[in-house]
Amino acid sequence: MVAAQMTFFIFIVAGSFQIITSTGAIEAGIHKVANMLICLYSL
Repeated sequence: MVAAQMTFFIFIVAGSFQIITSTGAIEAGIHKVANMLICLYSL
């Protein structure tokens, strides 16, 4: 029973990560943080 629950959890996490990666959300977030840091240190 525990093995089935762990397998289900892994599939859910992997699917969620795939959706986030395919939409480009991680790259957009990193780009936004980098731009904020560049603006902060350019003052």
